[in-house]
Amino acid sequence: MGKSQNIRVGLIGAGPRGTSVLERLLANWAATETAGRSLHIDVVDPYPAGPGHVWQPEQSRLYLMNTQSFYPTLIPEDPGLAPPLAGGSFEKWRAEQRSGDGSGLSAEERAELAALASRDFPSRALYGRYLRTTLEELLERVPAGVEIAFHRSSAVAARPLPDAAAGPA
Repeated sequence: MGKSQNIRVGLIGAGPRGTSVLERLLANWAATETAGRSLHIDVVDPYPAGPGHVWQPEQSRLYLMNTQSFYPTLIPEDPGLAPPLAGGSFEKWRAEQRSGDGSGLSAEERAELAALASRDFPSRALYGRYLRTTLEELLERVPAGVEIAFHRSSAVAARPLPDAAAGPA
């Protein structure tokens, strides 16, 4: 049996883990010989992709993460893996935002970043901004042959498509 030329994947959940899986799918696709092949990814989540339900950038800054700034990340930094297409760790993003001009950030985000040290606990809202920014950057670098469809709805069932229907719709 030969390899399918068209691959279709359903990704249920578009919060941090789903976004991380999406990044890995795209990074591995970009690092592999894919000429003549296509990848269609359906991402299903009723909440905004990237921050998902919990990490909304618009929420109160009083809700803090239970993890220090230096630890969390969407993007693995392992030389044995496919190189990331976008972004980096939250700590790297934090440092870049602090040294940059702050464009695209709200006044509240700039103020929090100015005071946030590596061992401090960032707000969920700020981590949500990182998630949103990283996803936006990733979507600007989608490799050739890949199509992504976001569905703002809940998944109630999942089943394999028949082989004839496995390609993009």
